[in-house]
Amino acid sequence: MKIKGTVLVADRNKGLLTALVLLLQKEFSNVITEFEHDKIIRIAKEKSVDIIVLDTGNNSAAEQQGHLNLIREINGLGLNIQIVTLTNFGQNSFAMETVNSGAFDFIIKPWNNEKLLVTLKNAYRMRQYISALNQIEALKESFKSENPFYWGISDSTKGIFEAAQKFSQSDEPVLLSGEKGCGKELLAQQIHNLSSRGKSMFIKMDGGSLLEGEFERKISMADGGTVYIENIESLSVSEQKLLIKILKNKILSSLQYSTSINANIRLIAGSYSSYSNLHSSGKIDNELIGLFRKNYMKVPSLNERKEDIIPLATVFLNKYCRKYGKEIEGFSELAKEVLLEYKWVGNTSELSLAIERAVILTPHKGIIQPGFLLLSTLSDDASAQSINTLTIEQMEKKMMRAALKKNKGNITLAADQLGITRQTLYNKGKKYNLFK
Repeated sequence: MKIKGTVLVADRNKGLLTALVLLLQKEFSNVITEFEHDKIIRIAKEKSVDIIVLDTGNNSAAEQQGHLNLIREINGLGLNIQIVTLTNFGQNSFAMETVNSGAFDFIIKPWNNEKLLVTLKNAYRMRQYISALNQIEALKESFKSENPFYWGISDSTKGIFEAAQKFSQSDEPVLLSGEKGCGKELLAQQIHNLSSRGKSMFIKMDGGSLLEGEFERKISMADGGTVYIENIESLSVSEQKLLIKILKNKILSSLQYSTSINANIRLIAGSYSSYSNLHSSGKIDNELIGLFRKNYMKVPSLNERKEDIIPLATVFLNKYCRKYGKEIEGFSELAKEVLLEYKWVGNTSELSLAIERAVILTPHKGIIQPGFLLLSTLSDDASAQSINTLTIEQMEKKMMRAALKKNKGNITLAADQLGITRQTLYNKGKKYNLFK
């Protein structure tokens, strides 16, 4: 199977160029050619190039210096393009200069096909490895910069902050219980960020939906960091036993690994059940549940902290206005009343979904009206439906149908509820066949 990568071959010798292209086309999905340095730079900027094979043999000193400058310039782009140079026999010192300037490796001409392909495949693997490291670093930075931990202004919220501060001061396992969508994972993330492990990895998993071998793979990624396990009681007996062993010894030994690997992790667990219910259920190993005795917290639901709803809704409003490039003035007073009266079964996750849909439907520089929140449809069928599964027209249709139903078909009253003109509702109602 071909590697899904792009190789750019730079060689003035047409015979060698043809031979290289024919060889590489068998192993890589895309092979392109160019030798002019300025065009190589442009291609590197405009296309996703994985590897450049640069022939530096049979060149004058000035041309060799040009090749070194090209290598440095490509590396300076920060695009993680791996460069392999081709040099003549007896040019080892210059070949090393290319490596010192940033090339991945060099091959002496005439080349051995097998050795050349091995070198290029290694270069491709290096590119993948560096890309993965860059993604991990970007992920760490996003955790720090996005500040996703705004909870509100209630007394319950103060308790959440106090708990995060307390739990972050030690490495002891923590159990967080609460309803679906109440923010257990976000709190776990905040505890991690505030702790001495904050610069290391935060790995999350769901104990009820792990694939074979996934538990150990994720643990192996978290050395020095924190592991958050939602539905801790759903881990198998063997996984629970292994977890206890890892927490004791800080080593992961299993059939997946030929040798033991370091696994110095901090455990934060999540569950819908309270500590006492978990303890009595028999679903968790006694030794494991005992680890949470000192550090346990019930995360309050959104319905238990009503004063946080409007502040949170405002945070989500700003977030989605940035995402969709809109300027929306805020919520109408009636929309605020609806938000406060609604039973948030899905907690902050459901609130976030409602506000995102409202931002999509609300006109630019408009104000969010109750109908734009689609809370009637959320409570019926859309709470389990992703924002990505409905088009704007589908959401508009649901919103207008709900408003007309609530106002017993009165177009004027429904339009007032939606914050649009009667004519707009009439025209769109005809479009969606709402007046049958």
